[in-house]
Amino acid sequence: MTTIIFPYAGQAAEDYADAAEERGEEVLRIYPDMLPRIHSDKFIGALSTMGEYFHATHIYCPAASVHHFMRGAIKEHNLPLKLIGESPIQQAMSAHRKLMKRAAELQPLAKIPVVELAGVLKVAMNIYGESTDEKIAAMVGVFDSAAKEGHVMEIGCLAGRTACVLGYMSVRSGISSLITIDPHSAAEGVQHESPALLTELTNEWDWEVLAEMFGVNTTFVLDHTHARCSSASPLS
Repeated sequence: MTTIIFPYAGQAAEDYADAAEERGEEVLRIYPDMLPRIHSDKFIGALSTMGEYFHATHIYCPAASVHHFMRGAIKEHNLPLKLIGESPIQQAMSAHRKLMKRAAELQPLAKIPVVELAGVLKVAMNIYGESTDEKIAAMVGVFDSAAKEGHVMEIGCLAGRTACVLGYMSVRSGISSLITIDPHSAAEGVQHESPALLTELTNEWDWEVLAEMFGVNTTFVLDHTHARCSSASPLS
């Protein structure tokens, strides 16, 4: 199976190419300037010639306009190519409907409007982490009865999935600020009481990269103080 990716531009194209090659598939990356424009009379002929030469069987189009065009062109010109997946527009709407359905299921736990919860889940679940969406919703729901004085503190932050949620809910609830503590270091990251398999996972991290990930993922968290140290260290 050889798949043409056209146009090869943007993150969706790169992600698909990486995943296809990992599956052992052949990928033909076609950059926008390698073929005539799709509305040119020469486009179909150039695409067919390229497809035949490389024995292409499928085509992936990450751009909505090109996907729409190819859906009709394949049928009209009887091209020996199979268009992969829904259009980007349909994918976006399907993902949104799935998100809203899940947010509605979790809303009684979170106790905030469904649309707002969907926004919190979308941001949080796109950050690497170990908390499930159900745990995130429960965390949100705790703020309904939380005290309005003092600070919110998280000890152990990984890449910032829950820190983003706690930061947002702190501001929303009128609580002073969010304080996060994590040394992001191999020496402190090992859980000595855990099975060997879990402790070995710490070796997979580049701890400076993880610390950087946390910084990137919490960029928009307002009124946030982070201490890169052990929870046993004194805070000034």
